[in-house]
Amino acid sequence: MQWISWLRLRIRLSWPWRWGLMILAALGVAYTPLLRWNYPYAHSIGSNFLWAYQYGTQVLAGQWLPRWLEQSFASMGSPTFVFYPPLSMVAVIPFAALGLSISQQLIGSIGLALVLMAAGAWLYARHLFPQRRCCWLVGLCPALVLLSPYWLINILIRGALGEMWAMVWIPWLLWSGSLPPAAAVGVGSLAIGLIGLSHLPTILLLSGFWILLPWTLALGSGGSIRRLCSWLLRCYPPLILGWGLAASSLFPAVWDQDRVNIHYLEHALPVQRFLISGFFDFHLHLSEHEFDQQLLLPFSLMAATALIAWGYTWLFPCLRDPQTLLLLVGTGLSLVMMTDLSRDIYFLVPPLMRVQFSWRWMALTAVFWPFLWGRLLQALTYTRLVPLRSRLRWLDLGLTLAMVLGTTLPIWQHMIIWPEKPQQLDQFLLSRPPFPQEVDLQAQPLKTVDFGMLRNSKGQSLLTDVSEYVPRTAPDVPHLPDRNYDLVEWLRGQGVVEIQAWKYGERHLQIDSPEGGMVVLRMHAWPGWWVQVNDQGHRGSEHDPLGRLQVNVPPGQSQIRVTYRGTAAEQWGYLVTALSGLSLALGFRLLTRSCGAGKRIADMIRSSQSLLR
Repeated sequence: MQWISWLRLRIRLSWPWRWGLMILAALGVAYTPLLRWNYPYAHSIGSNFLWAYQYGTQVLAGQWLPRWLEQSFASMGSPTFVFYPPLSMVAVIPFAALGLSISQQLIGSIGLALVLMAAGAWLYARHLFPQRRCCWLVGLCPALVLLSPYWLINILIRGALGEMWAMVWIPWLLWSGSLPPAAAVGVGSLAIGLIGLSHLPTILLLSGFWILLPWTLALGSGGSIRRLCSWLLRCYPPLILGWGLAASSLFPAVWDQDRVNIHYLEHALPVQRFLISGFFDFHLHLSEHEFDQQLLLPFSLMAATALIAWGYTWLFPCLRDPQTLLLLVGTGLSLVMMTDLSRDIYFLVPPLMRVQFSWRWMALTAVFWPFLWGRLLQALTYTRLVPLRSRLRWLDLGLTLAMVLGTTLPIWQHMIIWPEKPQQLDQFLLSRPPFPQEVDLQAQPLKTVDFGMLRNSKGQSLLTDVSEYVPRTAPDVPHLPDRNYDLVEWLRGQGVVEIQAWKYGERHLQIDSPEGGMVVLRMHAWPGWWVQVNDQGHRGSEHDPLGRLQVNVPPGQSQIRVTYRGTAAEQWGYLVTALSGLSLALGFRLLTRSCGAGKRIADMIRSSQSLLR
């Protein structure tokens, strides 16, 4: 009898579950380089370490979701996370609370992103391939998502944590379409909101595709007005609520951008760097940029897959189901937007210029293409025209493995392995003096350690930040003060200044001045700061010629309190986010209650009919 029990166990583990090992293997392949060689020397390693250190330090010190980084630019401060969505740094906080080093915090957050991406891709694959005979595709497609070239490039070469986290939620958005209406709106809204709280260019691209999606699906299924209305109701409510949930990041990015040096980014436009150009003059040429060339092979494979899938749906209209059309349109549109065929579209829709690079559309194809490939394999393998299904399945797996190796091996070759560098950056940041102390700026020359990190001639650590997020009132590049300022200096008048508190997001001063005057604080002026002088308050927009926050001091004894409350756009964004979350919760509650009541009524009708019989 023992062998019978073993046989039953083997049968249970040998069929659908063995394909789950493909997902685990893909997780291991994507994550092993980080565990083996530490955090890679990626393009954005400096900003990632700089932001993770400051964000984690301020949160663990008691400041909830900081938007002003206090130690940037020699402790003058920077409104970095007024404009950069915070989710990539929020994901670091649990690992910072464990006392891990900065590099370990970043590696831990990437591991969390990989698990969430795998879970969302697996859920969507289960919906896309419900047949038991297709269980191998339920393992294959999520594995392809985890090993997609652009996803690995973001992790290992670019270090683009914000875009990486935005891509995590795209499979969850696709999976929401398989849920009942109430749950679909809830999960879809949360997914879009989290994309907006992760990376603004990605939500911009996804929103453009999501707006076109209902019309495309309606045309593909016959052009019925009824179906169009159905798809509009299915797609637009999650999009609108998702925008609302991300309003705390969207509003400041739109209305406060004139207050900072965002014009530094105007030289980077998608129309200046297409992967393939020359379609209109019949003289095709590929991008010569070194990074763009890493994407040409994945682009070619995706384009070939999209063309084959389009031809197959044209030959077999029965395969034009909404899911296949969604994946085909998403992949095709993204590929077109990376070529000069889309040049006029960028000019007709100016917000698309903000994505900076046309290859950012790879964030969508990296998720759509694996499922489109799985859909194509399903159609080719299980059509009635082909009797050799089992052999074709292994042929499909072999072809897929060859494609994965062909696209991922160049990524390993371009990955820069430098295990000592993350350790050096960890030591550099840990050697910083406690806030609000600052190093000697007169100890010249300042040597660059990495992006945003300088070291003076005494070996002391100094931090800068991203130039485009610096207030326009600050000094020019490198946006550093010309000397070490006191925390409070008299600009006009004199008196006794007592600093009662100078901590993250808050300053308390008591000033006794017989005649009054004006003081400047060692911090950049920014309307997000609220200045309370005795009983009167105003925004911290007044500044001296050096960009420092200046405060008028009345005669006598004064209590001055400076706290960060956010700009008007930030406050409206928080309000819209809260209202969207409340509306989503109330709507979900009402819909579930109404669905439950309707189900109970239907059960009562069925029971009464059985009694009458």
